[in-house]
Amino acid sequence: MTRPGDGVRAIAARVFQPETMESVIDPIVADLQCEYGDALMRKGQWPARLTLVRSYAGLAGALITLGARYICDPRSGNPGSDVARTWIASVLVCGIFTVALVLPALLSSRWWDGDVFFAAVLSLTLVPQALPLSIPAGLCVAVLLAGRGKEPNSRRLLTVLGLALLFTIVVWGVLEWAIPEGNQSFREMVAARLAGREVKLERGLNELGLSRLGRRSDPEAVWHYHVLWAISFAAVPLGLLAYAFARHVRRAPSAVALAIALFMSYSTCVWTFAERPLQTPLPLVVEAWLPNMAFLFVAGVVLLRHRRSSVA
Repeated sequence: MTRPGDGVRAIAARVFQPETMESVIDPIVADLQCEYGDALMRKGQWPARLTLVRSYAGLAGALITLGARYICDPRSGNPGSDVARTWIASVLVCGIFTVALVLPALLSSRWWDGDVFFAAVLSLTLVPQALPLSIPAGLCVAVLLAGRGKEPNSRRLLTVLGLALLFTIVVWGVLEWAIPEGNQSFREMVAARLAGREVKLERGLNELGLSRLGRRSDPEAVWHYHVLWAISFAAVPLGLLAYAFARHVRRAPSAVALAIALFMSYSTCVWTFAERPLQTPLPLVVEAWLPNMAFLFVAGVVLLRHRRSSVA
């Protein structure tokens, strides 16, 4: 029979060193199980569940603290520490960037007139819009933090590439389902708030998703379709470029600053092209993918120069 905390402990054992498990994780899990069993016998099921929630919150706090140490200390000898730092930093930075991208749009208007519940629901509909940028931004920062000062090797390269492809799938799902539904909900909620009644609005290009955009043949929809596909793969060029530069960075603040610079450069290129397509004989799909190709080219050049210098 699986006890509370066993699953979390099994996952932690794959990430943290045995010394960390023995001194930090195991005592917390043991206390969690004892407190839950005692509350279940004395007070009943629901008080026991509340006790379990409090215990899990304490365990989460300990894991976040350990994760922060992994992020800030690149010298760990744990074979899984690179992956752990990259994962933890990706999630944390993604959350920070998401909040930073959502708050300006939410705070710049007063559609809710002091209605906190309406504001909370409205903010949730804005979250998907930020994820296609915050997810690759999180990976970019995480790769630089986890790999700073380390020589590139095939294991780290495959780790970064694997995470980038996984995040690409997540972003594709966001662009296909979450953003169209979130945008449509946001528009209809605001319209209903202003009109004082329920409003049904026709979907625009931003509310169609990739599959429905792909069935359109008008030039604007075709261009929008290719741009969204390019954005869904943003984690790959940003992640690989961050990996290529990571060995030249020593301090965490420098890694964060460089990651932000790379992310802002990529975002500027993407949105400049998206707003004003280049007047060239190139196909639209090629123009939409130019920022990705440019960043991949730079990453390839940096990695190739490092490989040649290592051989020499």
